[in-house]
Order: sequence, then C-alpha cells, then structure tokens
Amino acid sequence: MTRPGGHRDTALVPSPTTHRPTARAGRLYSATVALQSLPGVGDEALQAVITSPEWTGGSTLVAARVGKVVVATYDNEQSKTGTAGVALTKTLVKNAASAH
Repeated sequence: MTRPGGHRDTALVPSPTTHRPTARAGRLYSATVALQSLPGVGDEALQAVITSPEWTGGSTLVAARVGKVVVATYDNEQSKTGTAGVALTKTLVKNAASAH
C-alpha cells in the first residue's frame, strides 16, 4: 500500500502466507493467512483467507478501494474459497462506482 507522499507501507501487507500462533479461550492454535490482490476490483483490492485445522472452514476478508470509498466484506464460508465474499465485494464496488 502507498501512503500519502508516495511512501510504501510494507508493514500493512505481510508475506503472502503467514502462520501465526493465536490464543482463543486460553488455547493456542495456528492460523494461516493467505493474501492476494484482486486485479480489476475497484482501484485496489486485497483478499485475505484465514484458515486453521481447528476450524471447520475458512474466513475471508475482502477490502477494495473505489476512489475515496473503501468497501470491506467478511465472510465465514465452509469451503475455504472465499468466493461469496469476493462476489459480494464486486457487487458493492460496482454500486459504489456508479454512485460517484
């Protein structure tokens, strides 16, 4: 991501796949975060799919920028693909673009 003044903020975008031990209800488990850009969705878009062997599926966060508007969706889908979250974000981006 680029900050005002053209400075690149690499702290906001971790490596494409990150494994992080996380505590939940006092129990440690590992979650994997897979990031990918979504070309053609708004001006900029990013998808993060979060999975863990302890979960029954995956969670997907999709964020897209359309001008000064940011659209974000969070989907808890059992198939781990995140397609429903991406489809909803694409619809919201089209609506945001036509509202400008």
